[in-house]
Amino acid sequence: MKKILLPLALLLVALAYFVITKQMRPAPAPMGGMSGMSGGMSGMAMQPAPAGLDLARKRRSDAGLFVAEIAPQSPDFDRNTIHAWRLTLKDAAGNPVSGAEIKADGGMPQHNHGLPTRPEVTPGAEPGQYLIRGLRFHMPGWWELRLDVAAGAQHDSLTFNLMLE
Repeated sequence: MKKILLPLALLLVALAYFVITKQMRPAPAPMGGMSGMSGGMSGMAMQPAPAGLDLARKRRSDAGLFVAEIAPQSPDFDRNTIHAWRLTLKDAAGNPVSGAEIKADGGMPQHNHGLPTRPEVTPGAEPGQYLIRGLRFHMPGWWELRLDVAAGAQHDSLTFNLMLE
């Protein structure tokens, strides 16, 4: 009988300790201002973008090796649908860059989450043309589209800022 009582007593003490310490812990802080919101995360989408955010759709890569320009394949794409964007890639001298390996990623910096899809970049019909397929922006607000470009011995990256309604 004593062999059973000792483990049982230890179990009860451990359970009591867990209950007492759990009640004494403060509640976790709400993430990103989500407390008190109704209707899911829609309130987070209303955060203003940083002042002076560069929304240009044509830009030089971080190290200046490439110049890229993006545009949605369909200018009237609907948010929360899978769509594609055209990418034009040139070297610093303005020559089209074909055969590059390009990886696309992105997300919403203010919400600390990435894209809900894994877009793929495929070559287009013309030199220096590519298609970024499988993009989906599922909520309004500030999005980043990051491109990692490798062409021959050159490697660089660039980030486009997009504001979606």
